[in-house]
Amino acid sequence: MTILNRNEVDKSLTWDTSAIFKSKEDAKKEADTVLEASLKLKENYEGKLNEFDTIVKAFKEYEKLIERFSLVIDYAYLNKDVDLTNSSELAFFYELLNMYNKLDENTLFVELEIAKLDIPMLEKLEKVDGLKAYFHSVILKKKTYLSDAEEKVIQAFTPLTMAPEQLYNTIKLQDLTFEPFEVNGKKYNNSYALFEEKYEYDEDKDLRRESFKHFYKDLSKTVNSTAAAFNLNMQKDKIISKLRGYESVTDYLLANQEVPRDIYENHLDTIMKELSPVMRKFARTLKEGLGLEKINYYDLKANIDPEFDPEITLDGAKDYIYSALNVLGDEYLEQIKKVLEGKNIDYVENKGKYTGAYCATPAGFPSYILMTWTGKMDSVFTMIHELGHAGNFMLSQKYQSYFDANTAMFYAESPSTMNEMMLANYLMKKTEDPRMLRWIYFSIIAKTYYHNFVTHFLEAYFQRKAYNLVDEGQNLDADTLNRLFKETLEEFWQGEVELNEGCEMTWMRQPHYYSGLYSYTYSAGLSIATNVSRKILEGDEKAVKDWLNAIRQGGLYNPVEWAKLSGVDITNIDSLKKTIEYISSIVDKIEELSKNL
Repeated sequence: MTILNRNEVDKSLTWDTSAIFKSKEDAKKEADTVLEASLKLKENYEGKLNEFDTIVKAFKEYEKLIERFSLVIDYAYLNKDVDLTNSSELAFFYELLNMYNKLDENTLFVELEIAKLDIPMLEKLEKVDGLKAYFHSVILKKKTYLSDAEEKVIQAFTPLTMAPEQLYNTIKLQDLTFEPFEVNGKKYNNSYALFEEKYEYDEDKDLRRESFKHFYKDLSKTVNSTAAAFNLNMQKDKIISKLRGYESVTDYLLANQEVPRDIYENHLDTIMKELSPVMRKFARTLKEGLGLEKINYYDLKANIDPEFDPEITLDGAKDYIYSALNVLGDEYLEQIKKVLEGKNIDYVENKGKYTGAYCATPAGFPSYILMTWTGKMDSVFTMIHELGHAGNFMLSQKYQSYFDANTAMFYAESPSTMNEMMLANYLMKKTEDPRMLRWIYFSIIAKTYYHNFVTHFLEAYFQRKAYNLVDEGQNLDADTLNRLFKETLEEFWQGEVELNEGCEMTWMRQPHYYSGLYSYTYSAGLSIATNVSRKILEGDEKAVKDWLNAIRQGGLYNPVEWAKLSGVDITNIDSLKKTIEYISSIVDKIEELSKNL
């Protein structure tokens, strides 16, 4: 399979960012205009943010400048990510980042002066429509602010705090190359997209084995440089946490999420203890279904019924999505339709394209989704997952101010995984055919829970170990990171799965580590989504209304409050245990159906 250059792909399967700005020149002009306006803001208000009305007026102007520049950054970001070998788009993106840092410098006085306000004034401002999220955050972080001089130094180093992630992406998407490999006399090209979207799922066990072996062989070429980027990011977080007065990196990162430490710790420990036996049973069932003597790490994403994995057209996928999400009502479907029917999804694979999938929502515009379409059910789950982000972001922006619309990291993955559950619910209702049912149940585990509840959980469990070592004063090299990840896999699979050479480098494949404690929020979000979706499946109309209300709220509520708003209590592990029980019941159904087929 040949991997095309960007200029060779089918343009009908690419997104179009010209709705945001018609050209780079227009985007640059807007950036210049905003920078000029930021100087005017500074001239008008610096040293004057001490009276209520003045603060509100200045803050609204400040927020609008940030919103306007965010469109410029989003435009450049989207154009960069479809081809990271395009030096012109890369240069433009980094030019705009430098301009954003200048904007940040010009407007830093707003944050510094607001941070000096007393609590009663901050609480009064917090009650102003459109100001809640920002001023609530200031109240929470008030004790962690340093002197003006120190804050200005930290701000000046902002570009360097982004360097580890930039280095990671440079290594992964520009410097790393994959060699062709051969299986039974046939040659295959390899890439992140080919391996992660195709070969890992292939029915040919020889292809799965050889693609895995060669993928990790090539990945090992950059293991030391990738470890250096990982370590730099961890050490950066440690330095900031110390400067801000936190006892540990974890406390610092959880404070930003407003998540109590016991919720985080109990979440990880409960999944390792309770979910591991369930997934080991799933591995045994998959092994028997595939007719294997032993199940390897590279077999875990294979289809239990290789001859029953129907091709799905894009139009067919859209039909599935509209039907599955119909229960969420007209307003929600209206947002989804803007994305699905516009030029807002980039489906193709090409050289240099960012791996995986994501959803970006420029302020005031329909969301943009980056993914790779395979024509299989895994792509439908990916698409509906990202559309969950789209529906959340677009509705939040519709009902909240720019800053208030920003969804908290902890529950950002709830709307996305909720959509996956809605698709699963729809598919289950659609048929009584045993083979089709087994395929559906398997898809639920393999496409939704394995990815979100296992893959990202393992990242999070490994990440906790890494941050604990950093808190002890250690630096992390490739050998240490490989050992930590291998130990995590061994603890989870307990010998049920053959951990093939290379599996210890799986940590190299994910960018989530560069976004703080992000990985664990997938399982946290899916736990909320599972509990809500079960109520909806049972016909609970209030659950639908509560859910729609919750996803309109943006960042107005902390995670505990937001979960309660959606009908779930996360202050204990009951909802998490219910989710694991549900996963276990689906695995049991796969096993039972397999015995009778």
